[in-house]
Amino acid sequence: MKDSRICPKCRHNEIIHLTEVNDEMEDRSARWRLARIKEKETGFLGQSKTWVNMYGLVEACICRSCGYTEFYTQKPESIPIDGDTARLLTGPPKTGPFR
Repeated sequence: MKDSRICPKCRHNEIIHLTEVNDEMEDRSARWRLARIKEKETGFLGQSKTWVNMYGLVEACICRSCGYTEFYTQKPESIPIDGDTARLLTGPPKTGPFR
């Protein structure tokens, strides 16, 4: 929908693009991010600290007629694959046409 400018549900051609999707929590507004990844860091004197970093800013496209909404993650390649919160699933290799 973002590229085609056509709603896949109702075929309408007016699409609202939101460059920021807000996530309100505890009376404050923040940009919606999909991934909370824990990352460890060795600090002063070898002490280990765990930080939670946020990745995956979200934008949205909304059909102006039926309201169908698609979400898109900005810069998905920047989300670290930690094997716990974020795992990479790989499907079968892409192949050409069946012969």
